[in-house]
Amino acid sequence: AAVDREELGLESLAGQLRKLGERAERLGVSNDQLTSMGYALEDLVRELRGHWQDLVDQLDANPGELNFVEERLSAIDRVQRKHQCADDSALIAHWETLERRLKVWTEGAEELERARAEVREASLKVSAAGEDWNQILMKAEPAMVAAVTGGLADLAMSQTRIAVRAVRRSAPSPLGTYAYTLEFSANPGQELQELAKVASGGERSRLMLVLKRYLAERKGLSTVLFDEIDTGVSGATASKMAHMLRSMSQNAQIIAITHLPQVAALGSQHWVVEKLVDGDRTLTQLKTLSDSDRAPEVARLLSDGDLSALAMAQAEALMAAAE
Repeated sequence: AAVDREELGLESLAGQLRKLGERAERLGVSNDQLTSMGYALEDLVRELRGHWQDLVDQLDANPGELNFVEERLSAIDRVQRKHQCADDSALIAHWETLERRLKVWTEGAEELERARAEVREASLKVSAAGEDWNQILMKAEPAMVAAVTGGLADLAMSQTRIAVRAVRRSAPSPLGTYAYTLEFSANPGQELQELAKVASGGERSRLMLVLKRYLAERKGLSTVLFDEIDTGVSGATASKMAHMLRSMSQNAQIIAITHLPQVAALGSQHWVVEKLVDGDRTLTQLKTLSDSDRAPEVARLLSDGDLSALAMAQAEALMAAAE
């Protein structure tokens, strides 16, 4: 776009200079000085004209840049209103705060992913260790099965079959990567099933006695406690269990809580557990029996509480068998 002297106001400036000249005459300024000032002013105007023309040329050459700047300013204004920032400085401060939060979140996400990777790696190691441990345990199953079935045969359960079933857990637990179930069959033709579902009380008592005997021998335990291990058992089977407990006492101290005279009679030391009521309190008393008191206590287990001569004779016969 052309810019002439009129657009730049040169004609107007010339008129003003003439007036200034008249005033300068009154002030004593020479024409040469005014002329020099006029030339200097005209040079400044030409320089200004050049800058103005450059700006006009830029806007004419890239009109989209002006639109871009206006759109950018409009976007900044919208963001400023959205985040309730009073001015540009507040908007910049808010942006810096969000940037710090994003950095923390990003670093946290990276740390979380690293932790997940470590968990996955640890899970693989646990799974592998669980497989190794399961193989070791299952290798011991045949020896355990043979010992237990042999012991049950001595307790009038010669047809018994048992097996250990290992089922992998859906996820590792404090109990391991596998769950183990003892399967049991007491009669020929009966399928192996979970022990808790098919075994009677007496069968469970005999199985637990034999299992504990096997484990005590394997671990070399010095003391084994049985709490009414003879539940659901009577007669000849009770006597066989008593003799099994007696044989275990050759290698370990056996403490058996029982209500069966056959078991009590074979003990070498006896205690009586009694409950006493003292006012509003119930006390439990453990009393050591002397040699003379042992037979009467066994006799009480054989009778309804009365110490008959027959009960005493049976008790003494049972205790004599132990000797």
